[in-house]
Amino acid sequence: ELTEKLEDILTTRPSAFEEFDQWYMTGQHATYRSNFIQDRGDLLNKRILFVGDDDLLSIAVSLTKLPTEVVVLEQKRYKFIHVEWAS
Repeated sequence: ELTEKLEDILTTRPSAFEEFDQWYMTGQHATYRSNFIQDRGDLLNKRILFVGDDDLLSIAVSLTKLPTEVVVLEQKRYKFIHVEWAS
């Protein structure tokens, strides 16, 4: 279910900067990474800070509803993350 929600969100994200050899991870991989973090006890009732988030892992983590707060410091994606998904 998390992967399906994430895939819908990821279809609207801005393009990667290929000139910097930048590529995005898939929704399935973001779900895997979110589960990996959760399995280690690092999500439940935690305040999470992402410094840069081109892969939008912050959205996968937020969709779990486990952290008490998720903050993203990302200049390029700020408008997309804040306006589209954080409100």
